[in-house]
Amino acid sequence: MTIPVFLGINTHQANKCSELYREIEQLQKTQAEIVEKNRQAAADVMELLSTAKLDNDAREKLGLVKMRPENVLLVNITEEKGHGW
Repeated sequence: MTIPVFLGINTHQANKCSELYREIEQLQKTQAEIVEKNRQAAADVMELLSTAKLDNDAREKLGLVKMRPENVLLVNITEEKGHGW
């Protein structure tokens, strides 16, 4: 009588163990996919932050241009006595 009980318990534990191994494999696969997505996201962030990318986006998407030093006007505002500003 005890042998069939032990065989039943052993079979149940073996099935549970197999199920847990499958779950572990699935979790490892999911983890690898997430790590790859994070790596790609980090690469995308680095590309977006690069100076050349920002410069190109400013020119191409926003129509901005770099000012040449000869086109820059420097205005120096100083407070003069008697004017109250």
